[in-house]
Amino acid sequence: MEYHVPENTNAQLQVFNSGGIKVKEIQLVQSKGTVIIPTEHWNVGTYTCNLIVNDKSIKIEKIVFTGK
Repeated sequence: MEYHVPENTNAQLQVFNSGGIKVKEIQLVQSKGTVIIPTEHWNVGTYTCNLIVNDKSIKIEKIVFTGK
């Protein structure tokens, strides 16, 4: 997932499974870049990626994981 956030902000990417359970949280230390989300141990299904900046959701994307 590509992202661009203002510098000097608290930014993180949260990933939730279809049941609403958080399966991954990644702190973003750079103001822009691409996050490669590790998917080992994931079940096949739909996941929601939520980009959070200063405690506010600014971007939501759905991804479909079909296995390896």
